[in-house]
Order: sequence, then C-alpha cells, then structure tokens
Amino acid sequence: MAHEQRRGIGRLLALLVVALVLFVGYQKWTAWQRDHAPATGRTPSASFSESPSSVPPPQLPPPSRPPGSAAVPKGGQVLLADQTALSASAHASLLKTIYDLVNQGHEAEAEARLAALPPEVLQDPQMRRYLAILWNNLGVMKWTARGAAAGVSAFKTGLSLDPGNRKATINLVHAYWELKDPALTREVLEKAIASVPDEPLPHLALADLLYDKDDLAGASLHLDLAAQRVAQDPDLRGFLEYVTAKVKRVEKAEQKFTARASSHFTVKFDGGEDYAVWDRVLDILEDAYRDIG
Repeated sequence: MAHEQRRGIGRLLALLVVALVLFVGYQKWTAWQRDHAPATGRTPSASFSESPSSVPPPQLPPPSRPPGSAAVPKGGQVLLADQTALSASAHASLLKTIYDLVNQGHEAEAEARLAALPPEVLQDPQMRRYLAILWNNLGVMKWTARGAAAGVSAFKTGLSLDPGNRKATINLVHAYWELKDPALTREVLEKAIASVPDEPLPHLALADLLYDKDDLAGASLHLDLAAQRVAQDPDLRGFLEYVTAKVKRVEKAEQKFTARASSHFTVKFDGGEDYAVWDRVLDILEDAYRDIG
C-alpha cells in the first residue's frame, strides 16, 4: 500500500514538474517577446543644483545599459557643496583641495585624501554633511567610469556621514536597482521612501521587487504612488509604463486562478477547485522544504 502511495506521489510530482516546465517556458517566451520590443523612455543627463559660490562640477555622461532593457536614469546625480561651510573649519584648505580634485576628475587622489582625513573632521556635523556631498560626487564619477558597482561604496559612505542626503539615497537605490543587487531589499526601499517620500524611484523599484515576489497587490500600490510622483522625474515614465504593463499582464492572466497556501508555498490553479490535489501538492512541497531547506 505504501509502495502504491509512493508511486502515486511520484506520478503527481512528474505531472507537477511538467506543468512547471511549461509555465516557465511560456514566461521565458513572453519575456523574450517583450525584451525584443522597441524600448521606451529617455536617458537624462546629470542634474545640478545652483550655487554661485561653488565651482560647477563636470557633467558626467551616463553609462550604457544592456540591450533590451527599459530606459531609466543613469550615472547618478552630483551635488554642489557650499564652500562657505568651510569657513569655520581648520581643515578648510584640505577640504577645498579634495573638492577640486573630485570636480576635476582625479578620482584616486580624491578618494585617498578623503580616506585619510583626521578623525576630528568627522566630529563636526556640518563637515560630515560637506564630506557626504564629496563622497556622493566621487561615487558618481566612479559609476560613470566603471559602472554602477564601482559607485556603491562611495554612496554608502556618504550616507553613513549624512543619512538624510537625498541625492546619495536616490543614487544608491538606483545603483542597486541597475545591478539587480540583492542588497536592494524591501527594508532598504521602505527606508529610502521614508527619507525621500516625494521621489518616484524607490516606489518604482519596490513595485518591481514585489512583482518578482508575486505580490501583485503591493506592486500595484507602489506603481500608483510612483505615478503620482513621476512629475519629479519625467524620465522614469518609460520604466513606469514598462513595470505597470508587466503587473497588469499577470493580473489579467491570473483573474480566473484560484490559490491555496501553506506555510512556505502558494499553489495557483486555473480550473475547478480540487482540494484533495491541492492538499497533496502542498504536502509534497512542504516535505521537500523540510528535506532540502
């Protein structure tokens, strides 16, 4: 009897594997069609703040994106540092030199001098904000020269000095998103949303993440929030449309699906309800989870 049950479970597993293979194949085929469709959106140049007391940093060209990807902003955003903030610092000359090195593109020397600053400079909150700007701009320079991964460390250093730095927050989110870095978690994005609530990018990135996790309701919510804020960054509109289309396509496909969940799995089925089959499939999956982890 037990042998017959194992054979029945084996046949059920085989059918489940075939169904999964067909489903994955269909998803890859639709993804191939989507990726070979004409891309939308524009690529903007870096944006700058106005400050008459500062020397404008160079405009940094955006890096390229792999073919078939939807257009999103590139390279990050640089900031101008207010030089009057240095007037009360005993290290004003050194900091101004580093600022000029960053603006002139001397990446290695600027980074070495930033890393070697005396500890007392970091005790002054105003200097920490100034240094966060320098690290952010250094990250943009590194990203432009060698891709998003090169700028991540500098953006993180800038945010460690000034967690409220808006541009560094957006630049780090954008770099993680560009890289599809697993460090871009829901917690990171929710923290970014709390820091820059009027920016569309964290909402859009979170919608994309939730889509990948099959949370279509959460993805739709954050797409709506991104749409309400996209006027702040119109160049994201193309990617907003792209992610919205993905979510709506799956929502439409799953309109007639029914679902049954266990502790670790959700089974979706297009057809009549068959609780016996559902229970058996979920039991098999949970057994596999306990055995494999």
